[in-house]
Amino acid sequence: GESKWIHKVDLEKPCCWSATFMKDENTIGVVLLYQTGLLEIRHLLPCI
Repeated sequence: GESKWIHKVDLEKPCCWSATFMKDENTIGVVLLYQTGLLEIRHLLPCI
């Protein structure tokens, strides 16, 4: 993958996998899988 990022965040727990997705121009999100097995989906604000 590429090392370009659209929004940088500091995570409290170690993350072992992540993916971004776009539903449309205004709906951007990220899926995070932590080493504990917890799966988290976050909504990101679009870049202006």
